Amino acid sequence: MSLNNDWKKELYKASRTTIINISNDTDYILQRVYVKLQQGLLRIFPPEIIAPNSKIEFASESNAFVTGTKGSVIYLLLPPSIAPLHSSSIQSLSNLIGMKLWEPFLYVTVEWSNPYWTTHSCSISASPHNIIETKYYLSHEEINRQIHSEVKTTIKSPNSSSPSPSVAPNTPTSPKTINSKRDSTSSPSSTSNNTTTTPGSNNNNNGNNSIKNSTSSLGSNSTTSTTTPTSPSSLVSLSSTLSFFSSLSNSPIRGESITGGKDSFPFPWNNSDSGASKDNYSLEHGNWYELPPEGIPPGATIEFGTAASGICTGTNGSVNYYSNGLKGDIKLTFNNPFIGENTFSSHCPPQYTIEKHAIPGTTSTVVFVITDQNQQQHQQQQSQQQQQLQSQPQNSNNNNNNLSNSLIIRDYQQNSAPPPQNTFRMISLNLGLLINSTNYSLEDRVTNVANMLINMSEKYDIICLQESGEDSGLYFASTFPTPWSDFRLFNEGIGLDVHSSKGIQAVKLDTSSIKENSILYVFNAHLQSNPIEGSVAWQMVSGDDKLKKAQTVRTLQLQSIRDFISTELYNNQQNKNNNNNNNSSNNSNNGNGGGNGQKKSIGLILCGDMNIIGENEQIISDEGNQYKGDYGNFFTTDGSYPRQ
Repeated sequence: MSLNNDWKKELYKASRTTIINISNDTDYILQRVYVKLQQGLLRIFPPEIIAPNSKIEFASESNAFVTGTKGSVIYLLLPPSIAPLHSSSIQSLSNLIGMKLWEPFLYVTVEWSNPYWTTHSCSISASPHNIIETKYYLSHEEINRQIHSEVKTTIKSPNSSSPSPSVAPNTPTSPKTINSKRDSTSSPSSTSNNTTTTPGSNNNNNGNNSIKNSTSSLGSNSTTSTTTPTSPSSLVSLSSTLSFFSSLSNSPIRGESITGGKDSFPFPWNNSDSGASKDNYSLEHGNWYELPPEGIPPGATIEFGTAASGICTGTNGSVNYYSNGLKGDIKLTFNNPFIGENTFSSHCPPQYTIEKHAIPGTTSTVVFVITDQNQQQHQQQQSQQQQQLQSQPQNSNNNNNNLSNSLIIRDYQQNSAPPPQNTFRMISLNLGLLINSTNYSLEDRVTNVANMLINMSEKYDIICLQESGEDSGLYFASTFPTPWSDFRLFNEGIGLDVHSSKGIQAVKLDTSSIKENSILYVFNAHLQSNPIEGSVAWQMVSGDDKLKKAQTVRTLQLQSIRDFISTELYNNQQNKNNNNNNNSSNNSNNGNGGGNGQKKSIGLILCGDMNIIGENEQIISDEGNQYKGDYGNFFTTDGSYPRQ
């Protein structure tokens, strides 16, 4: 290895490093569709495009005490007649195979590992196996207990008669891989052992399949391995690797979820008519778990992510894009320190605006929405005209329906007969005050909700809210006295709900003012939400059937609610029995016979945002029917609170 380049000097300061060289000796264009770093950080990023008959190199290094570096990259081999796929069009590898864009569908996987304690290794494989030949040359150098490895890979056609790719295939190609294994040997001498191996053949000790070579670029141990077309019996399925794939435009992290560190996931939306191309990007602290793509086409969404890379550290960096046809760059910066507040900033040309919506925390998320002001003004004018046309026939009948931000609450009693006496009014409402919402202004929405509740023709005695914007998002207010209240946090939660502190809020109300000797329990809950397409948090949930997992979590939460309600009602019944026994004893001592104790009437209401579609989700159990006889007749059929 040569240390002429400054970046290599910096690279060699790490305890473990790996430089990967890829030589594309074919007429194909190589386009990167996947890169993952399981350990360490990328000093030089693998390029998105490798031109035919060209060479590139990139490097990774360890970034923490007593750690190594490990990663993998996958390149598609594009036919000469196919232009590189746009960054927003790249999907998972399995989806690309199923689209049958061309035949044969070729891709190459390069994996490398330079651990701290064990032997370094690498592999390169191509699929399908009978068209492309791959080989690698692995060498390493040890300096003051630092091990620096170099991998030289070559991709070429095995012979001139190889079939050339064609567009519009008739049949899809299944993803396969060839694993080339090597036996690494160490020797204190500077002699190199270079072994050429053909998968599917036996590595005998007769010397026919091994070549001795006394030269080495590092003067240390090195290994050469060549993979050539073999019989199908040597193929191994790539299903475990493919399970880590997801759409480039939707997933900031592929494969493993990140734990134990401070993470940032910035992702911009481009609502303008002009595309943006990446100028440069840098990371001062941490390492990339998803690299920023080369461009953001109009109307597209891209995501990228970073993570902390050590003990008690954070992550911060920036990405620069230049917009086609406009002066000035679009710059996005992010900083998620180990101690201190998360900060995000942006800069754009005068014609553009960038809205920032951040969710702070150990795993932070920031959304940058890039909008063309001229286009936005035109859309706003069209939207206002549509709203005016829709609201005109309703203004004469209901003045409360002009609430903006998709929040429409109707007073169903406004045009009906007055409610009977000894009744109460109750409302349960999900306010949708999500900090990352891009559809409305939070301040405007809060003002609209408050005005709506204040200006209702009939006042509410009980108000239960969800997503109120603080803590669990649950809010309760009532005109009745509240002798008891409690909150139980759900143990379960996935996706966006991991840090939402969802649970069930419980209150006991003294409703004797409208019904003599009565109490009312109100339970306000917000259950697990369903997966949201493009959500960063949901991309971190493993498995394909995320909706089923959300339903399972809701089942567990409903069971928690059932147990909570059952326990409280049981405790209330026990207290009531104890009080009745005490009253009976006192009355007997006084000669009253013990029959003057009044039985309390108990009501129960469970409300909230259950996130359940009744047509699709099954009933969990009917255990709640056991309470129907005692508490089911507390209300009349019209929902009023009857007098006894």
